[in-house]
Order: sequence, then structure tokens, then C-alpha cells
Amino acid sequence: MPHVRVCALVARAVVAAVPVAVLLVQPGPAGGAAIERSVPSASRILYEPGRYGEIGAAWVDPRQTGAGADLTLLGTPAVYDGRTGDMLDPQWTLSGAVKGDLAPRLSVAVVIDQPYGAATTYPGGASPVAALYAGTLARLDTWEATGVVAWDVTPAVKVYGGLRAQWLDARAEIPFIADYAVEGAGDWGVGYLVGVAYARPEIAFRAALTYLSAIRHRLATEETAAVGAETSTTGISTPQSVALEIQSGIAPRTLAFGSVRWVEWSDFDIAPPLYGALVGEPLVDYSGDWWTWTAGLARELTDSLAGSLSLTYEPSLGGALTTLGPHDGRTTVTAALSYDFGAANLTGGVTWGRLGDTANALDTEFDDGSVLGVGVRLGVRF
Repeated sequence: MPHVRVCALVARAVVAAVPVAVLLVQPGPAGGAAIERSVPSASRILYEPGRYGEIGAAWVDPRQTGAGADLTLLGTPAVYDGRTGDMLDPQWTLSGAVKGDLAPRLSVAVVIDQPYGAATTYPGGASPVAALYAGTLARLDTWEATGVVAWDVTPAVKVYGGLRAQWLDARAEIPFIADYAVEGAGDWGVGYLVGVAYARPEIAFRAALTYLSAIRHRLATEETAAVGAETSTTGISTPQSVALEIQSGIAPRTLAFGSVRWVEWSDFDIAPPLYGALVGEPLVDYSGDWWTWTAGLARELTDSLAGSLSLTYEPSLGGALTTLGPHDGRTTVTAALSYDFGAANLTGGVTWGRLGDTANALDTEFDDGSVLGVGVRLGVRF
């Protein structure tokens, strides 16, 4: 039936847009986007028929500059004009997955991706503002391997769950705060996911609710500053989240889809002790939880080609952000195409959008931010 066909093709076209989720770490009291590179969808691969494998890559180029600075908080009564230059670096992410059936009602999948990351480098320059931030940088990298088992309770209802092993390391340099630098050695943490999905293939309807637990890390940390150095252990928990994904056929060859996702960023912080002694607050600390809303349409264009167009919105939390990743909210548009050839499928997507305006504790105003993302994924049934 037409709805069944578009369900299979469009599910791939929709997920091609994953490169939209950029993100940036930000220290100090913060409200806004966090450090996510990708948004997981454990239910999608479980609906691939038979044995299936895929590999993917995404490139994201966010751009943001700031203007002005008030150094009163640093003990220097000076106010500067000028701009910082673009401090958000392009990022690559890789992913892969394989799925198979153990029995008519039992399937398994393994997914590898890079869920969190940050890449910020202030370029410096001749203006006082650029010189102030010169040398400020942040790096955070993760890898995650997820194993999922799914059971078809009925032909329409699927339950699934599994374990997640996550590796994380991070470092930052903030020269204008007493030549401060911190490096956290890589650490593994373990979490889990559980979910339930309901599907009616005859109308291409599917709804999936997925919970991902927090994952706790303990990083061996080395801090240095003009006042001295300290070695310690810093606890970091990547946050728990809940996602609801829905899609439904609305006309022959046409599918509507959407999702809403909650992430508990208010419970996330990075608090090395020397930085706390210098500044009186954590290096990274979010003031609120984050909601992401997505809605879109997809259509089968030919028997082998499907396309989709979607809008993603993250509202501003209105927080004052500091320098390692300053933006508050985002709105992005994504276009994707998915093409079947034989037992293989090639999917690609392009995302463009605006980053929300904000200001940091030094009253540097960050505005006119944008993001461009491109992703591609190759899937094979075998």
C-alpha cells in the first residue's frame, strides 16, 4: 500500500537531518542549548526489516560573534566596543548501526555514535574585545555504544531496552580568568534506555516513547592558573531525557511527522574545584531543562526516492550565558532526500538555521548566530 512504502522511505529521509543538533558548552550560570551533537532515535532502526546495517557522517558549521565587554566584574573599570570574531569551530560526527532478528518477535541492534561535543576557539585580534577573549577554548568529545533488545508484544506494540556505554573527555582554557586551564582525562560511564512503540503499518502510523538514563563520569582532572595548580576528580553526569516521536500517513505517498524531547540539563554541571575557588560557581551549570520540538512533512517522489522538509525549534530560556558556547535557543529548517537502489539506501540532508541571541556575564552581546549542517548515511539490507 502507498502508506507502507512511504513509511519505509521517509523514515530514512527524516533521520538524515540529525546534523542539526549542534552544540556548545557554556560555563557559568547558563540557560540555553547544551552540548549535544546528535539526537538519538532508538526506535527507528528497530523497524528496519530483517538484517540491516548503516554508517553515517555529519558536518556542522555554527557561526557566532560577540560585541562589547564590561570588565567591572574582573576588577577593571573599562567598557570595550568591537567584536570577538567567530569562535565556534566546525565539527564532524560519525555513526554506525547494525540490526538483526533473533526470532520472529525478537530483534537486537547495536548503535555507535558521538552524542555530545563542543569545539570553541576564540581567534583573537586587534580590538580590545578580541584580545580579551584570545586563547579561550573548549573541547569536549564523546563516543557511545548502545545495545538494544526489542520484543513485539503484539503485531502493533513493541517494547525495547538496552545498555549504553559512554566515553567522555574534556578540556578548557580561559586566559582572562587568571590564565585558567583545565583538562579532564577520558572516562567510561554506563547507562540504559527503555521504550515502547505502537505502529499501524496500513496507515504508516508509528509512535515511540523512549527514556534515556543519565550517565555518570568521574574524570581525573588537572587545573592550572596564575594562583597555582590542583589535581582532583570531577564528577560529570550527562543528562537523562525523554522523547516522543510520532509519524502518520495523511494522504497517499505523504507522511506527517513530529517529535518533542525533554532533557534535564538543569541537573548537569562541571565543577572543578580550583575554578570554583576563583570564580565562585561551576565551570558549566545550566539554569533550566531543555525542550526541542520538531514538525515536518515527507513525500514519496518516485518508487525509489522520498524527500522531507522539517522545522526544529528550541525556545530561549532567557539566561545570561558565558563565553564557551553563547547562544540561547535555535530555529532550524532541514531538507532531506532518501534513495533506494537494490538492497541499499542512500540518505542525505541539509540544515540551516539561526542561533538565539544572548549575553554573557561581561555583557558581551552575542547575536546573529547561524548554523549550517550536512549529513549523509548509507544503509544496506543483507
